[in-house]
Amino acid sequence: MSNELLIIFAALFDLSIVLIAFRLGKSYVIGVIVVNLIMVSLAAPKVGLVFGVVGSPQTIFYASIFLGTDLLAEFHGKKSGYQAIWVGFLALALLAIFGQVVMRFQPVPDAEVYGNAFSTLFGSTWRVALGSFVAYFVAQQFDIWLFHSIKEKTEGRHLWLRNILSTSTSQFIDTLIFFPIAFLGVIPELLSVMMVAYVLKFLVALADTPFIYLARRMNVAVIADQ
Repeated sequence: MSNELLIIFAALFDLSIVLIAFRLGKSYVIGVIVVNLIMVSLAAPKVGLVFGVVGSPQTIFYASIFLGTDLLAEFHGKKSGYQAIWVGFLALALLAIFGQVVMRFQPVPDAEVYGNAFSTLFGSTWRVALGSFVAYFVAQQFDIWLFHSIKEKTEGRHLWLRNILSTSTSQFIDTLIFFPIAFLGVIPELLSVMMVAYVLKFLVALADTPFIYLARRMNVAVIADQ
């Protein structure tokens, strides 16, 4: 399967998982956000060609993070959206700390190849974690603020507008912050990677709009059943 098809199918699957989590309850949505946030950090160093330019598969997982926080902000209130941010922040901190602990654990000779693989994965964790901390915190705070600002100004109308504008703008901020902190001097053609990452994130912001409308229908159906 090509990288392009892989990203498309994986993103649609991941967005569908968010909807299932939404149907189960807000704690499940927060859980999915945390898993995707961890995958963003782990997948970021892996780059490949996407539509002829260098891109990263981490874009797949950003979609669900922003959809999840927008769903929480829309249907459970701004407080739940901020709660998800802090839970995700804690998860990243623990990932960075525990990753460094495991890296320093001395393996037996027969298992050294696995230890080296782990060290390769987590060797730059501190930069990735720092970039993730700053970008995630700033972008998500801005996302929830802008989402609710547009909601108030439009008096609750035009869900598609606040979803697309808040997500696309926040992902632009996230891209500008994360990549230079995590990979400046590490990944070649960093500007190209950033551009491709944002274009894909913007397309996903458009693609996740039907999912948030499906969530609204699901929410109405749940209320009707009660």
